[in-house]
Amino acid sequence: MNKFEILGRLNWLKIQYFENGTCMTSIYLSKKKPNTNDSEDANNYETFPIIFFNTKKDNVAERITEECIKGDYLRVTGKVSINTYQTQDGRKKNKIELIGWNFKKVRWDAENNKYVDIDSTDEQSSDEQAA
Repeated sequence: MNKFEILGRLNWLKIQYFENGTCMTSIYLSKKKPNTNDSEDANNYETFPIIFFNTKKDNVAERITEECIKGDYLRVTGKVSINTYQTQDGRKKNKIELIGWNFKKVRWDAENNKYVDIDSTDEQSSDEQAA
């Protein structure tokens, strides 16, 4: 099965509409590199470019721009795609792309020491408590 899952912080997104009606959202999702003994690596992040497309079943490309803002923690699932193209000088090149199928906002649960999914009911409860 061709599937990936990445948990990280949203640090950039851009939505585009094409003439044929296709909607695509590109995001950058960053996660901290695993700690090593080298103190210089302690603050380094890996950034993953991920592309979402609307489908007949789900307008995921539009939903992510409506529901998420820079700084949100997200769990993204999708597939890895390898596209082959030809350069102007005739050489073949491969480009690896991460195509997102779905996303879920998450938060850190310090009590259980793990990330947990945020349900829409959790967000409503927080909004009601703030009011």
